Amino acid sequence: SALGMPPDSVLRYETAIRADKFMLVVHGDARDLSRAEQLLAHSGFASLERHVRPPLAS
Repeated sequence: SALGMPPDSVLRYETAIRADKFMLVVHGDARDLSRAEQLLAHSGFASLERHVRPPLAS
């Protein structure tokens, strides 16, 4: 996908959203992502996955 998510993950996320769950997408550098993980760790989130968007073609 354009966000760097594998197709099987996209399908899983779509299924979860249809089941009234929600998804949080965090964009940023490694430091931003680490901080987001720290904050989420205290929230009782169900799962966390990192996807790296492939570089844009030049």
